[in-house]
Amino acid sequence: MGLETLKDQWPLDYWQSKEFLDVQDKLDRLEEDCIPYNPPRSDLFRALELTRLDSVNVAIIGQDPYPDPRYATGVAFSSQRGLKAEEFTIPSPIRAVSSIPSSLHTIYREYNRDLSLPFPSHGCLEGWCDQGVLLWNATPTIEIKRSGYVWESYTHRFWPEWPPLTQEIIERLSAKGCGVFAFLGSKAREYSKYVDTGDGYNTTLFYTHPSPLAQANTNRPFVGSRFFTTINSTLLHYCKEPIDWRLE
Repeated sequence: MGLETLKDQWPLDYWQSKEFLDVQDKLDRLEEDCIPYNPPRSDLFRALELTRLDSVNVAIIGQDPYPDPRYATGVAFSSQRGLKAEEFTIPSPIRAVSSIPSSLHTIYREYNRDLSLPFPSHGCLEGWCDQGVLLWNATPTIEIKRSGYVWESYTHRFWPEWPPLTQEIIERLSAKGCGVFAFLGSKAREYSKYVDTGDGYNTTLFYTHPSPLAQANTNRPFVGSRFFTTINSTLLHYCKEPIDWRLE
C-alpha cells in the first residue's frame, strides 16, 4: 500500500510532521550503515494498512516488534503464517525457524484456555485485523543485534520519533468513542492516558506483557486473565459485534 492510500485510511497530522521525516532519515542511515532493524520498511505500517481508522473497535497495544527478523511483520504479536504453534517448546536456547515466538505462544495458551479452542496451526493474527482489531506496537521499530543464537533489541530511547504517532493514533480512536483499548505491558500502558474513559465513553484494559518472563514475575499473569472473552463482553456492552477470535 502506498503512503497516499495509508493517509486516506489514517488521516493523521503525523504524516506532515518533522518526526515522520526524521524516521525516514534514520531508516536511510541504518540501511546505509548495514544496521538491521525490524520490521522491514515495507511492513512498517502493515497494522494500519489492515485496519482503517473508521473500522477499529478494538486496539491491542504492545511494546515493540520481535527482535528476531524471522518473526516481525509490522503487526503486533503476529508472526509469519508458516510458523507453527505446536512446535514451540520452552525452555529452549535455540528456537527452530518453524516455531512461533514465545510471547505469541503465551497468547495462544490464553486463547486455548479462555475460548476452549485448539492451538492455531500458524502464527498469523491478521484474521483479527480484518474484523477491526488494531494490533499496534507503541514503538513500531527496533534496532537489533545478534548475541549467539538470540536476537536482542536495543532500547526504546533510540526512537523518540514514534511516541507522537502512537499518541495520535490512540487519541483519534478514543475520539470515535465506544472502543476497547487493551494495553499489554508497562511501556504500552503509558499511552492509556490518551484514552477518554469518562462516562464509559471508552474502556481501557491492562495486562502484563505476554512474554514468559513477565508471566513468571507478576501477580497478574496474562494467562488466566480471560483476555478474549473480556474484550467481547465489553463490545457487547457497547452493542457492537464481538470478535470471532478463531484462527484457521
